[in-house]
Amino acid sequence: MNTLNLKLQGTSKFKGAIKIDGKAIKFKKNDFGSLICKYQTEKSEVELTIERYLELAGRLWFLMGMLFMIVSVMGIFNPWYSKACAVINYKSKIKLNETSNVTLSINNLRGEGRAIETQSDVEIEEISNYFYEDARIRKRRKALIIINIVAWVLIIAGAITAVIVL
Repeated sequence: MNTLNLKLQGTSKFKGAIKIDGKAIKFKKNDFGSLICKYQTEKSEVELTIERYLELAGRLWFLMGMLFMIVSVMGIFNPWYSKACAVINYKSKIKLNETSNVTLSINNLRGEGRAIETQSDVEIEEISNYFYEDARIRKRRKALIIINIVAWVLIIAGAITAVIVL
């Protein structure tokens, strides 16, 4: 039985999918805010995939944005979309020993470049390791913020009009 001790650092604002051999894995948070996982398998090699796709990249982004704005009481309880509109694509093959230690550090997601730096005591073959800022998602985020502000202005104007008329 081979054991992979996986540690992800720099994950304070990271929201994404982390999979080993196509299966989502569960992490625990340690005292320092890093995610740790102990994965056991009979295989001598596993494929690690880390992806971050944003909600605003979907086809129905506008309808979902409006629905969440209405359900969250005009955006009061709606969480803000991340300012870093970065899409991450990391895929690697890790050759395992009986006990393998791998530490992954997520880089600052500004501009473009390598998404993740690796430190390990085993051989890691990187298939892809990049991130980029999606300009389309940035525009969509700004559009939703503007629509939310306009909706609030209309609500306040309607309330003032209702008070004056009554």
